[in-house]
Amino acid sequence: MMKWDNLHTLALESYEMNSSALPGLLTRLQSVVIFRFCIIANEDQRQIPAPPEGCTFPKLEAFMLTDEERNTDSDATVVSQITAPLMQVLDLQRSSSRILLPFISRSGCHIQYLTIRDLTESETFPDALTELPALRLLPLLSGLQPDAFLAIIQQLGHTMKPQDSHRV
Repeated sequence: MMKWDNLHTLALESYEMNSSALPGLLTRLQSVVIFRFCIIANEDQRQIPAPPEGCTFPKLEAFMLTDEERNTDSDATVVSQITAPLMQVLDLQRSSSRILLPFISRSGCHIQYLTIRDLTESETFPDALTELPALRLLPLLSGLQPDAFLAIIQQLGHTMKPQDSHRV
């Protein structure tokens, strides 16, 4: 299988989630640095095909995954199977410690910019903040209650170094 070694940036918009070609495509993207994957429609509410276990992206620095249907567990399917040691920017539709902690541990990456959309109170996200010492930007786009946002802000206060507090 030919790899696409010259491909630096890739943006995919998918209308059909039952494509068996996606896992094979991902294995060809070893040189990609920026990868944006947007699921436009998933009328059958099918699960996105998982990449092969142990799929490594040695140069991937930025990964953005948007599921406009918001009814699949796309983030868990993709992020739980990949390793990206240079990841600095991660933009997910949803996330939780269950997804983020194994990814960070496996990858050994230093995420600086983390965006989480559609965060719910049942997702134990603040626990993952202690594993993100390089974090500089954390946009949270959701309908969380103020108490839930306060818990996240308090957790950030415990994870930041005093000399870094002026940068956020």
